[in-house]
Amino acid sequence: MSRVANKVLIVGAGPSGLVALKEMLAQGLEATVLEKAPGFGGVFRDPNDAVYDDLYLTTSNVFMAFSDFPVLESGLRYSSKRAYAEYLRAYVEHFDLARHVRFETQVVRAHFDRELRRWQVDVVDGEGQHRLEVDQLIVATGSQHEPAIPTFEGWTGPVVHGSAYRGPQDFAGKRVLVVGVGESASDIAAEIAEVAAETVVWSRRPVIVAPRFPVAAMDPAYDEQEILRERPETLTKLNDFLEILNISPMANRLSMVCYAVPRILIFAVIRHGPSVAASAKRAERWNRVAIERNYWMQDQSVVATKTMRLPLTAEAGKLALIIARSMRCEGTRVQFDEVLLDERPAGSGEAFDVIVACTGYRTQLPWLDAEISLSPRDWFRHCFPPEYEGRLAFLGWARPHQGGLPACSEMLARYIALLASDQARLPDELPLRIAAEADAERAYYRGSPHVDTLVDYPAFMESMARLVGCRARMPNPLLEPVRFAQYWVFPHWSCWYRKDGPGRNPEALAATLDKVDFAVGPAIPLVI
Repeated sequence: MSRVANKVLIVGAGPSGLVALKEMLAQGLEATVLEKAPGFGGVFRDPNDAVYDDLYLTTSNVFMAFSDFPVLESGLRYSSKRAYAEYLRAYVEHFDLARHVRFETQVVRAHFDRELRRWQVDVVDGEGQHRLEVDQLIVATGSQHEPAIPTFEGWTGPVVHGSAYRGPQDFAGKRVLVVGVGESASDIAAEIAEVAAETVVWSRRPVIVAPRFPVAAMDPAYDEQEILRERPETLTKLNDFLEILNISPMANRLSMVCYAVPRILIFAVIRHGPSVAASAKRAERWNRVAIERNYWMQDQSVVATKTMRLPLTAEAGKLALIIARSMRCEGTRVQFDEVLLDERPAGSGEAFDVIVACTGYRTQLPWLDAEISLSPRDWFRHCFPPEYEGRLAFLGWARPHQGGLPACSEMLARYIALLASDQARLPDELPLRIAAEADAERAYYRGSPHVDTLVDYPAFMESMARLVGCRARMPNPLLEPVRFAQYWVFPHWSCWYRKDGPGRNPEALAATLDKVDFAVGPAIPLVI
């Protein structure tokens, strides 16, 4: 029976919602986006107080770009939130998407009528409440809705969630405990440490530090923020960037032992090299604690923190890291138990003035009247709850361990568009496949069991490409020697999946690859 979705409704006009809209329109479907904010971009909407000012992305501009809309500038770089907002604005204009978006419109309730096999969606806008009937519902709000603030039993001082942080000025002269070691926690802790009387960072689990610029980070003069803000043109070649280490086919199509051995050698060079920066040596010590239980997986089993701000600031003596299984509070005094690492100087106090909780977010969808699990590992490919046979889809719940989330959302959107236009079908025995994939993900990411959105980028993209029919064929080494080398050495950015199959756009692939400079550097023999 045909299941063509004549009307598709997308909730959210962030990167995932925008690419979903573009892909639905490309298949000739009638699609509309509802966005509660006055503009598109989600957390990258400018102006947007939901994101702190000094945010830089942790994956390159090419990795954050959509597959058929190359980056605006030449060369790789890590975009600021403003630069990425400009890219999204250009994307919207290029594909004429804005006229399909209803801004300042809130979804009140969405219910699936199983007799009509349509979604009944109640919305509120400036003109009142309305009901929409659609065939396909795509939730593209992302998974981070409500701040997850732990209960610090016994603590009587103030607690500030990282989502409320706008700058360090409120913490001047205070003793600050930052909870968390992700990228946001690293940025926030480093800024606070410049003005606070004392800054301590605590995490229950060890941290893996993965520098944005791995080779440059070994230089004692390395200043990551200065490069990002003031000298982005100094490091623009592919071999300057982290992603060449873990996303290229050459790095991923070998056994885990072959993946681990080069990293073990690199860490040995950092540990024993006499001219290697002290901050890099500190990061390597932290990493050793993190990989102790999963040595041969190295950085693969845990969420990596893709910035050097924590070790750089710690090496400058401005903050201290504590890895401990638990924390006890009494008033404003704190004690740590089952300590794995404590870098506080001797004589440090146990009292703090404020806790800054960089502890992530929870998914909250009170408007969605659907009896489903909200864990993406209970959905097919972190997108399709099996109860709705593809008529309900989620974008933004597939977070790559390495790489950009928009790439995963785009690939899923391409598949949703094929399903909605009756050009593809979901696999048979869906619950069994979901369970098997969930078990595999839990085993693989056993170092970060609390992050159920994690997927392995190369495996995820290749598996989705098989469903879409857009796997990139390897270029002929005799006819296309340059492309052949790029295929194996370059990261498999999303543009590679426009080389062949439905929606093919080899011109976009060429436009992206031709903008990327590559020069053999000293780290290349070690990593590939």
